[in-house]
Amino acid sequence: MTNTDLRPSIECTAVIQWVFVMANYKETRRFHCENDVGMHYVVIEQILTARLELDVSTTPRTDYVTEAGEVAERLDDHTFLLLLSDEVLHIA
Repeated sequence: MTNTDLRPSIECTAVIQWVFVMANYKETRRFHCENDVGMHYVVIEQILTARLELDVSTTPRTDYVTEAGEVAERLDDHTFLLLLSDEVLHIA
């Protein structure tokens, strides 16, 4: 067996590239928030859009993340919850 035998075929590489297409997020809004002790955060609202223009099966999904990359969940019109730290953020 030579080194060239270990390389993936062109067809295999194309399939791998097709499967690992990155998700497309579109930023829609930013919320200026603070926690109970007054620390300021910016929570970014993002919509997950179709990975490919032809992919109509993907329904838009809204996700929330801080500028620092912490995942948040929207609790109501005025508050978010940081999922890893259980901190509640209030829109300022």
